[in-house]
Amino acid sequence: RQEREGLALKTKKWLASHAQVKRAKKATKHWTGRDVLYDLKPEPVQEKQKKLYDAAVAKGKNPKSDFNFFQIALTHVWKKLSEEDKASLRATAARWNNEGPKPEVKARLAEKHTAKKLADFAQEMWLAMGARMLFFVSFKRPNGKIACTQLDFNDTLGNGKSYLTANASFQSAGITSRDWLQHNTTYY
Repeated sequence: RQEREGLALKTKKWLASHAQVKRAKKATKHWTGRDVLYDLKPEPVQEKQKKLYDAAVAKGKNPKSDFNFFQIALTHVWKKLSEEDKASLRATAARWNNEGPKPEVKARLAEKHTAKKLADFAQEMWLAMGARMLFFVSFKRPNGKIACTQLDFNDTLGNGKSYLTANASFQSAGITSRDWLQHNTTYY
């Protein structure tokens, strides 16, 4: 009996240290020092990436794109940094993970990734819960102006249709919960 309990405890410890827990996808980015380096100073990485790509082409290799050399270039630039610079970038990453990046970075990320993140979220909500969504989105652009738009991915989910396409006059007529309910009643 003691032997079995000991084996059970050892098994439990082994599983705790070796089993991978699948975590839900988060909409927020987890920043690392390397991410901060590239976000704040992309030029050295891009220059190294281009040099690596050009060298591969000159050797007669046929790389599909310079993207294949991004991680190698980032690693090269990272290794050339002093330990003090790396520590500073890691500290910035920790701060951004807790507080979010500075406004200029948020603006750049919002312009680049908002539509994709919301499409992924809409897909996840549809698959998990059968929920349809219509997004009214605004964010500050890198140029300082406010972007405002509607995003509708319902035509890509199940047998749905785009609310924005089916109700083109909604901007002048407005949208009510009743309109949204009536639109979706036909799809459930």
